[in-house]
Amino acid sequence: MFFSNQRNYLNGGCVSAVVVFMLWTVAPRFSVAGGVENDSTKKLNQKIYFTPADDHFISSEINKKIDKVDGMKILEFVKTLTADSFEGRASGTIGYNKAGQWLAGQFKRVGIKPFLKHSYFQPFKIAHQYIRQRIYADVKGDSAETFNVIGWIEGQELKNEFVVMTAHLDHLGMKLSMTGDKDTIFYGANDNASGVSVMLSVGETLVEMKPKRSILFVAFSGEEVGLLGSKYFVEHSPVPLEQIRFLLNLDLVGSGHDGIMVQGVNDFPQEFSTVSGINRSYFGFELSTRPNSPNSDQYYFNALGVPAFFMYAYKGTNPYHLPGDVWQGLDMMVLENVAKFSAMVVWKFAQF
Repeated sequence: MFFSNQRNYLNGGCVSAVVVFMLWTVAPRFSVAGGVENDSTKKLNQKIYFTPADDHFISSEINKKIDKVDGMKILEFVKTLTADSFEGRASGTIGYNKAGQWLAGQFKRVGIKPFLKHSYFQPFKIAHQYIRQRIYADVKGDSAETFNVIGWIEGQELKNEFVVMTAHLDHLGMKLSMTGDKDTIFYGANDNASGVSVMLSVGETLVEMKPKRSILFVAFSGEEVGLLGSKYFVEHSPVPLEQIRFLLNLDLVGSGHDGIMVQGVNDFPQEFSTVSGINRSYFGFELSTRPNSPNSDQYYFNALGVPAFFMYAYKGTNPYHLPGDVWQGLDMMVLENVAKFSAMVVWKFAQF
């Protein structure tokens, strides 16, 4: 997750990062068909048992597939992405490149196809001024080469309409020791190996389900240095932005039991109604909302009129932007529930 104290810039203009919180809580008091089984709001670390609701777009087959999502497997993905060999996944470094290659290999393994001329990679450059200011990366020259990782599940009826799922792959990197002691790795388990791992799980769950619309999966680089990977994507989009039906961005989704924050809903009430309806019918989590803000990769899409929401688990306990953000601090049940919820949301938008 990118943290901006005061300002961010889009096309030379200044956009304030000050946001106003608006709370919206779901607290179901009765059972509905396919809904929660009691009258209390579910916590993200609770096991959720749900049955198919009366929903034309979500069949019993997809319901069964989503119900098999395994939080332990997602946590194993997180563990891999936070390995020492990836050196904190700083954009423009060998460690990030290794992580990107690993993710592309996982896309291929589960059947998510490359999207860009038989390649999973969308290369771009990051000026060193951004790297020096915000992350730990020992890179040379005026700029660093990096890339977004992009794969897709091809739609069966509306191939050229897209539902997009995103998460940033990069983190803060590795602070080199000046005294000969051990280098300090910023592992970025919750921020954002968690989001990438949930995205991979959703892709693996949906890949054989033959969606009506195409589903695009994008792991961004450059988020921690100023949302530069997503900015590059919207400026050089491989798909017309007007053909994106909905975008769901995941960041910080492995720690935080209280509920889910959905950011960017103000201008898209119909899309939020769909998201909250899925929650009421199948899960019963507490949902809160915030306006769009330049703190993660949904920002530029949303600002340009694409229905794009940022979803995260709030009141997390893992350290933020510190070396202690490690996989051992994450909750596999939180990962599992966010993955199930995300899969249901992505599938619904892909079908109607």
